Amino acid sequence: MKGSAGPFRRFSHVKYYAMKTTFIFWFAFLLLTGLQFYSCKEDCTPPLGTAYKLEIPITLTPAQDTFHVGDTITIVSSFSNCMYEKDLDQFFTIENWQFFPTSKVSEISSNPAKSAMLDFNIIIDSIYDYEYFYYANNEVDLSGEYLNQSNIYDLKYRLIPSKTGVYHFRHLVDLDFIRSQTFIGKCKNERVEAFVNMNEDADNNIHYLSLSPDPHYNTWILIKPELRFHKFGGYCFVVVE
Repeated sequence: MKGSAGPFRRFSHVKYYAMKTTFIFWFAFLLLTGLQFYSCKEDCTPPLGTAYKLEIPITLTPAQDTFHVGDTITIVSSFSNCMYEKDLDQFFTIENWQFFPTSKVSEISSNPAKSAMLDFNIIIDSIYDYEYFYYANNEVDLSGEYLNQSNIYDLKYRLIPSKTGVYHFRHLVDLDFIRSQTFIGKCKNERVEAFVNMNEDADNNIHYLSLSPDPHYNTWILIKPELRFHKFGGYCFVVVE
């Protein structure tokens, strides 16, 4: 009896392993198909580079290369929730985002250049959450948040120079600080960056950087001016008596 049961036992083992292999194959097939279906169902437009680049307009007026001590320089950045993606040449609608800007000013006639926001008196309405931010290394910037009124994002202030010098202004906006912020058409887990467009693609006196003795300004930035100057709303000007 034992001898006659052996082949049957072997056949059962073969059948069992065949069924197990078939099950694993179909499970893997269905899993991959499901993932592919889910991927195809994701209605999004991927960025062309490492992140979406949403354009943020800003103006500095009057747009001139020379100011006098005591003049008024007005900074305005205002835009709707329909935002332009620079690389894709496409508009996306955002809802109730938070934008965290930082404005910086450097005096670049020395090497190294120095933080110079305190060379200016700041006039800003109390409705804006925008104020001095002091770093441990004694640098000072303006930092805060855009005012959001019914999906119109707004920030306005004025700079009044109190000292002479050659200055480099820039305006940075952090769009990736709150990673959960998204918009229709955004692919999951893709980063979002700001491209701050100063004065509608003007050159913004970038040539003053070449006059600085600091290699960060006269060389490093000028190697890639679009990414290191214009992307951050760069603007250069001179202040005289």
